[in-house]
Formats: sequence, C-alpha cells, structure tokens
Amino acid sequence: MTHRPTSLVTKDIRVLYGDNAVLQGIDLTVAGGEIMGLVGPNGAGKTTLLRVLSGSLKPQRGEVWVNGAAIGHLPPRERAKVIAMVSQNPTVPQGFTALEVVLMGRNPHLGLLKWEGSRDMEVAQWAMELTSTLEFSMRPLGSLSGGERQRVFLARALAQEAPILLLDEPTAHLDISFQCSVMDTIENVKAQTGVTVVAAMHDLTLAAQYCNRIAALNRGSIVALGCPEDVLRPELVSAAYGTEVAIISHPVHGTPVVLPKGRVRPSHDSSTSPAPNGPGSQ
Repeated sequence: MTHRPTSLVTKDIRVLYGDNAVLQGIDLTVAGGEIMGLVGPNGAGKTTLLRVLSGSLKPQRGEVWVNGAAIGHLPPRERAKVIAMVSQNPTVPQGFTALEVVLMGRNPHLGLLKWEGSRDMEVAQWAMELTSTLEFSMRPLGSLSGGERQRVFLARALAQEAPILLLDEPTAHLDISFQCSVMDTIENVKAQTGVTVVAAMHDLTLAAQYCNRIAALNRGSIVALGCPEDVLRPELVSAAYGTEVAIISHPVHGTPVVLPKGRVRPSHDSSTSPAPNGPGSQ
C-alpha cells in the first residue's frame, strides 16, 4: 500500500495561550515522502505545532494545507484519512490486545455502528507486518515492552491509511536498542509506503541520522531549517539550548553527533588513593 507524494504546508501560524505566543510566524513546507524532524528545547513549541498540523488545535492565525486543501475545513473523520498522529505516551483502556488496538486505526473508514470487515483486517495485518508487531496480535497491550507498544501505536496510525504521519517524541523513554528499532521502523515505513513523516524529536543525534531535513524551533519560532549538517551547528544548538555543545561526525554514517561539553570529570590521582591492600581496603 503506497501513497502518492503528499506535501504539508503551513503559512504564518500563530498560537496564543493567554497572552503568551507559543507559536509565531511559522512557515513550513514538508515535501511529500520526506522525514522532517522538529527539534528544540522544552517549551519551544514542537508539540503545539504537531497539534496544529493534525488539525486538533486551531491557530489564532494562519492555515495548514495538505496538497493545497486547508485541513481546518475538513470534518474530523475526513481529516483522519489524511493525517495520522502518534502522541507522546499514547494510552488505551486496559484489556485490549495489540490487534484490537491496531484495528482502532480503521475507525475513520467505518460508518456509524459498522464493524470491521475483511478489508479492515487485511489493512491491520499489513500494518503489523510492516512494523514487526504481527507476532504480538493476541497479546494484551499491557504485556508489551515500551518499544513494542510504540511500534503497535505506529501500526495503528498506519492502519488509518493516511499519507501524512505525525510523531511526537517517538523514542521518548526508550533505551538505545528500542530507539533504533523504532526509528528503523519509521524509515522502513517511509521507504515502502511513501508516507510523509513529521517527527518531534528530543535526541538531536538520532534526528540527524534519520531525518531528511530538520526544523529547529526556539521560543515559538523556526530559527533554522535545512539538512541536519546545516542546522545542527554548535553556535545554533548552543544558543537554542542554553548550553555549550561539541558536534562531531558519526564514525559510520557521517551525520552530526551532538555532545554537551558539560564539566570535565576529575582525573584520578593515584598518589592520594589508598593502596589496594593498605589501610581502609578491608
């Protein structure tokens, strides 16, 4: 199941919470079939921008277009056929199996009081195969690890058959192996389906490794946009995050690796340490 290239465009997006401008003047074009990373410090506006892109939050100013159609004018059911979103720490009621969770992604395609049919089951199984979760079909969601659950929620989003996929911190709270597993799955999904991906990411090094382009946000504005090598520069990252960083090339991929400078660990002075068998060693 493949999608024709579907672009996502915002123009002059502004969002206010009270008198506070959370987003201001956001102009962003996401090309069809690319992975766009949203990076920035906490409070930069990444999650708010994803909510605007999904249509769940209406901005005070500006509009979002998908292939030239304003999503703000689409009914929720039709919008869900175009844009699927995996939020941070998604939850479902207890007791559902992984397959039942994935089938929830078919709701936009079902009529009132209509049950899933063979076509819906076929799409759900396809989504689970693509995310390597088919083996979990009959297992309760609560019995899965964090990385396994994240792939199930990704499968649920794919079951919507939407050409645009929005991800809010898809690797949050996962260890390094599951981070790579989830990002490899996203890359594989994009390669096989042509889906357009916008992902808010906390890990700058992972973003550099997997995203075609990166939009860096700070205080509600896009301060840099381009390929990872152009955006993840020491002076820009240090200014946005308020801490000095060093950036080196990944030894395998050549992509930027962002390292906080921080404090230097004190060197070990053997002259002031007790000998292994001396006083205090017992």
